[in-house]
Formats: sequence, structure tokens, C-alpha cells
Amino acid sequence: MDTNKVKQDSSQCALASLKKINSDFITISQEVIRELVHEFKSYQMEMELQIKELQKDQLQLLNSRDQYKKLYDCAPIGFLTLNEQGYITDVNNAACELLDLSKIQVLGTKLFKYFVAEEKSRFDSFFKQLINSTGEQKIEFNLQQSNMNTIAVACRGCGGYTDDAKKEVLMMLQDICDQKKAQQAINRLNEQLKLKINAQNTELLLKNEKLHDNINELKHSKQQVSIREAKLITIFNAAAEGIITIDEKGTIESVNRAITIIFGYKTDELIGHNIGKLMSAQHREHHAGFIQNYLAKDQAKILSKTREIEGQRKDGKLIPMEISISEYKIDDKSYFIGMIRDISKRRNKELEDKQHLAQLARVTRLGLMGEMATGIAHEVNQPLTAIATYSQVCLRMIEVADFDRGKLKEVLEKTENQACRAGRIISRMREFISSKRQHRSSVDIRDLIGNAIDLAADECQQFSIECSLELLDSPPFISVDEIQIEQVLLNLIKNSIDSLSKMPPEKQRKLSIQMYLNDSSQLETRVKDNGQGIKIKEQAKIFTSFFTTKVAGMGMGLSISQSLIISHGGQLRFSSIEGKGTTFYFTLPIIKS
Repeated sequence: MDTNKVKQDSSQCALASLKKINSDFITISQEVIRELVHEFKSYQMEMELQIKELQKDQLQLLNSRDQYKKLYDCAPIGFLTLNEQGYITDVNNAACELLDLSKIQVLGTKLFKYFVAEEKSRFDSFFKQLINSTGEQKIEFNLQQSNMNTIAVACRGCGGYTDDAKKEVLMMLQDICDQKKAQQAINRLNEQLKLKINAQNTELLLKNEKLHDNINELKHSKQQVSIREAKLITIFNAAAEGIITIDEKGTIESVNRAITIIFGYKTDELIGHNIGKLMSAQHREHHAGFIQNYLAKDQAKILSKTREIEGQRKDGKLIPMEISISEYKIDDKSYFIGMIRDISKRRNKELEDKQHLAQLARVTRLGLMGEMATGIAHEVNQPLTAIATYSQVCLRMIEVADFDRGKLKEVLEKTENQACRAGRIISRMREFISSKRQHRSSVDIRDLIGNAIDLAADECQQFSIECSLELLDSPPFISVDEIQIEQVLLNLIKNSIDSLSKMPPEKQRKLSIQMYLNDSSQLETRVKDNGQGIKIKEQAKIFTSFFTTKVAGMGMGLSISQSLIISHGGQLRFSSIEGKGTTFYFTLPIIKS
């Protein structure tokens, strides 16, 4: 419960009772008077208690004021109180010391006068801000002491009101000269330190930048080395040819994957062993002598030379191979790299091609004889006709009783000559070709196209001809004589190559083989080129026997090819635009399922 409020309520009750007594005092009874007296005594006691409490509170306030006054005067920071006009109404000892004046000299003066001339306008603005607001504000000024010394002070103040509601300003002043000097010293030291650090930082940055450049260069070099190493390893192992490195003694240092495939050994079965392990007994000592001769006499002729030798696989099988050797040195020590190529497939292919070409040549002779049969029939027919004629003459002469034996002998001799002539013609034909029964089988024409392209590959490469294939993924099978149809394809391809070879070198040369299924359910194959084309006046004769547009041609190739295709139930045709190219296309019936 609030004590001050209780005291106020009691006083008001007492006053109200007195007013009531004053108005009705004559008419009140003795009993009422006694009650009033008792009530007044109670009020009196309460008032005395309240007075004692007030005295106690007053004493505490006085003690607090004295204590505050002591603290105020003894504070190390200067405190001032200014009225609304800027006059000093209160000041503590620290403020007097700052101004180098006594309290008596300071009280009643304007603080404004103690600032240096250039600071007066700033202080005036600062003071107005404090008068017009109650918030705290701070600023730094240069204060002039009585001895004309100037000191730097930090000023902090706030606006307020006196007991009689007049405006005043409470202000605090603190000498910051030592702080300024210390700060200036610190600033100088910081500046010097900053300059030194900047210099060191610049040096360190340059060194660091150089170090980073070196690190980046090393990283880049390492990365490039790693990339090159990875590429070399990839190339080393991906090479189709076998690559093997050996030292001066012929000991194997490294092998690539192709070596293990060619010879059937694992890598660890070769490294550390002599190179002779991969050679036949015949070449083992000879190869070792090559290295010793080179080291002893520096015979460079064994290097970069390709030699054919016989290698030996792990299973003992001998394989033909080509080997070329080159040298490199590390720390003045010689090492050798051997490039080994298994030529078994090439040898087999050469043999197959030789046999295949022999078969094609035989088919050509067969076709040629078929075409030549019509051309030379009259040659055989003439001696036969002559023989028949001479025989009839002889028969008529014998019927005559007295015939001329000399004349008969002459006719018989002529008959013999004509018979011998016919025999010679037939003999030449038999010498040209031996008879063989035609054999047909079910084939995929893509295989025949591939064989024909392989046989013409060298010429395509020689004349820089770009070959392309547009074949069906799963063409139907056909029943043909493989050799004959392959000969047709080879004839058409060689005709295109001959046409393309005559084109200017700067023009692109293209040869394509295409495959379709036509509307008649026949397999159609096209051989197309962008060569010179066939002249219009020559197109009508192109399939005629012995007609040719080539300087050294026989004029039988297309005629034979047409005959072979017709014999298989197909047709051979062409389309050509002079100067733009030619397309030959033939059809063959498919095997119906």
C-alpha cells in the first residue's frame, strides 16, 4: 500500500470532520463530541507518525544529496549545468580544473567564452541542439584554458528541465589530449606498420604470385606429362602392331597388348625374358647377333629396316612376321623398340587373292569364249563346209569308172588341210579354256561386293577415289555362280575406276555401290560414279562385242557381263549423262522362301 496516499486520505478525512463540526457544533451532543475527540486523537497520532516518517525521509534525502555532491565534486570527469541562456549554474571540481579556474570564477559565466574562436560557431549549434531536444549528443571541441593553453575535450550533453520547468543543459567534459596524443602516436605507428606490412605484403604477393605461377606451371607440366603418358599408353596398347622394348642384352622391358595376342603369352610371362623366346630356333641366334654387331660396330643398317622373320607362339606354332627396330637412349644406355607385325593373314589373303584372281580369269575366259563362239563360228564353219564339198567331189569322182587318181589325191589333200584347220581352231579354244560344269549356290551378295571392292582397293587408293556402300541390312539370298557374279561386279567397278582416273586431280572422285529391292521383287545392284560419262553416240554400242572406249580394251567385258547376268535370269542396264557420270545396274532373282 502507498504510504503517501494513506497520509493524504487521513488528512482529507480530518478536514472534512472539522468542517462538519464547525457547521453543527451547537447542536451536537456530548457523546458525539467524545467520539469526535477520540477520532481527532487518532488523527493526531497518525499525523505524528507521518511527520516522523517524513523527517526520516528528509534525512535520507539530505544524506543522499551530500553523498551525490561529494561524488559530483570528486568525479574525474567535468560536469556542468547551463541554463537556457548558456550560463553555467553548476560545475564540479574536474570541470574547474579543465578551465584552470575556481568555482567562483566559473559560476555565472557563459561556457561559450571558453572555446577557441573557430570552435564557437560549432558549440553554438551544438548547444541549440541540446536545448531543443532531450536526447544525448556528443562532439569534440578545442577548449581554451585561462593560461591560453588549448586542450581537446570530448563533450557529451543532453537537454532537461529545472524544478520550475525551465530548460537547462547537463554537460560532461573530458580531457582527451593524452588520448589524442596516444591515438596520434598509435596512428603514426599504425601508418608505419601499415607501410611496412604493405611493402612486405607486396613482396610476399610477388613471391606468392611467382610461386603460384611456378606451381601452376608444374601442375600444367605434370598434367601434360600425365596426358601424354596416358595417350602414349593408350596408343601403345591400342596399336594393331606389336610393340616391344628390349635392353642391350635383348631382355624384354615392356610389351603392348598386341604382342600378347600375337604370341599367346601373358605380359608377366615375357617381361624379364630374352627376346629370343618369341622367335624360332632358326632366327633366335641370328637376331641376337644383329644387336651385338650393332653395339660393337654401330651398324645402323639394322635400324628402321623391315625384315621378315619367323616367330614362335607359346603353343609352338610358327608364324610369319615383319619386324623393324629403332634405338633410343636413357643415361647413355641403349634400348631398342621392335615393331612386330603378324603377316599370317596377309600371306593367306595374298594366296586367296591369287587363287581368286585365277578363278576370275578362268570365268573371264569362259565368258569370252561364249562371246567369241559366235564371232569365230564362221571360221570353223568354213573348213567344215569345204570338207563336205571336197567329200562330195571325191564320191562323184569314185563313181566314174576311169577317174583321175591324181585329181582325187589333190582333192583329198585339200580335204585333209581343211580338217586340220578346223582341228587347230578347236585346239586353240581348248587351250584357252578347260571345260567345267557350272555350279550355283545360295549367297549373300554383300559378300561378293566386299570381295570385289577388296580386289579394286589398291586402284581406288591410287586414284584417290572415295568409295561408299549403301546396302540393305538383311538382303534376300540369291542362287548364283559366285565367281561369275563377282566377275560382273569387278568389271563394272574397274570400268568406273577407269572413267574416274581420267578426271582432273582437283575434282572429287566418287564411286558408290547401292542395293535395292525393285517392284518386281528382284535384287537390284547399282555401280555409280561421277566420272566423264558415256558419249551419246557410243551408248547404243556399249554392250556390243569387241566395241570399246578404252585404248587397250578388248570390248568383251560388258558383253560378257551382260551374258552372265542374262544367264542368271536378270538384266544389265545403264544410265549415263556425259560429263556427270554413269550408273550400271543389274537385277537378279531372289530365292523365294
